Amino acid sequence: MRSFFLVVVCGLLAWAFLRFFPHGETLAPGSEASPAPQVVTDPPAAPAAEPATAPSAEPVEPVAASVPKGGPFTPNPLPGALGPVAPAVNQLAASFAFGRDEAALRAQLEQARPALAGPSAALAGCFIDGLFGRVEASREKATQLHANGLLGEPEQKLVAMFFGLQSAGADQIALPEGNNAHETLLRGLWLAFSRELARRQTAANLLAEASSSYTRLLMGLLDSTWPMDAAAMETTMVELRELQKQYRWNPKASWAAVELVVEPGDSLIKLRKKLEVSHPGLRVNTELIQRVNGLKSDVLQPGMKLRVPTDPVHVLVDVDKRWLLYFIGEQVVDGWQVGVGKPGEETLLGEFVIGTKQPEPMHFPRGKKEVPYGHPDNPLGTHWLAWRRPDAPKEEKDLSYGFHGTWEDETVGQAASQGCVRMTNEKVLQLFQTLPVGARVLVRA
Repeated sequence: MRSFFLVVVCGLLAWAFLRFFPHGETLAPGSEASPAPQVVTDPPAAPAAEPATAPSAEPVEPVAASVPKGGPFTPNPLPGALGPVAPAVNQLAASFAFGRDEAALRAQLEQARPALAGPSAALAGCFIDGLFGRVEASREKATQLHANGLLGEPEQKLVAMFFGLQSAGADQIALPEGNNAHETLLRGLWLAFSRELARRQTAANLLAEASSSYTRLLMGLLDSTWPMDAAAMETTMVELRELQKQYRWNPKASWAAVELVVEPGDSLIKLRKKLEVSHPGLRVNTELIQRVNGLKSDVLQPGMKLRVPTDPVHVLVDVDKRWLLYFIGEQVVDGWQVGVGKPGEETLLGEFVIGTKQPEPMHFPRGKKEVPYGHPDNPLGTHWLAWRRPDAPKEEKDLSYGFHGTWEDETVGQAASQGCVRMTNEKVLQLFQTLPVGARVLVRA
């Protein structure tokens, strides 16, 4: 009896289902009911006879790209190849940033390729072509990446400026802050473009703009996580010095200045003292006035017209990278490798000003007798520039830290001093001549 009852109930349920949910029917137009949601399965395969469409050769323009979430630059996980950033990717990015030759870049791109997404590697190859003269091949690769929707907004901006499709300036260069493989590479490409832009601007006689671009490049190199390449950095400094001969060290160039007319009886010292009265807070010294005006001696003739920069002179020391940058205003004018404090006697970090400046300095070791200039136990070289606290009263003594020369050139670039910043005697002389008392010194790790 129970079995018969179950059969009847099942039959009634089946009849009701078919009555109210007819199989295979569509809803009539105007029906108030909604269609049942469809389950999406695998998409139908494309017809075999339809050929693939080639990428269009449209111009590379900075337009919004439609890319999958996470972007096209996220590679598939590769065992052992992807930590936060694979070493090969770091090396490739650093090589772009430091301006290494084409052979080195191509070899390092092949080493880094397994840790990069396809579009990232293609963008790197595009830049190698463009940096070394194959502009048409470079443009074609960039066009294909753009046409396929594989350039995000930062990449489009970089490519557009690289090919001159968008105006470029140092203030438009946006270095990525992320630490994944693609953003690390992109940072290297941006710095490579900064170098290229600075060269283009120098060739076009856009000296102020080129100075700003070199500054962006040098600060980017100091701010990067890559180890310092002192030889490559010095090569960049040589380019910058050639530019600054035409710009910051050229009295006829366009930079902010006070103009002075030499009167009978004037000397460089008298002119400096006049400036201290007429422009309080302006930090200059006689050698700086002489340098920016291209004077071969300190002898002045009445009627001479001189210019003195009003942009403040200051220096930045990066202890980790062991490099010093010399600024006039916001632009780097020169820079040198330095030595820093050894373990246990680390260089003091912070903001200081230049105090006493002393040629042929004596050395006053703590708790010991002073050591005269030139003695083998005197490590200070030919010149000494002491540091002071910015807000120190006049009666307060200098700190025991400062810039000095050395008789041991091989220790420059090393952590070998007793806490001071050490330079070769040749370089510290240049700093001594162009860094006034009271100029700001920023020392950072």
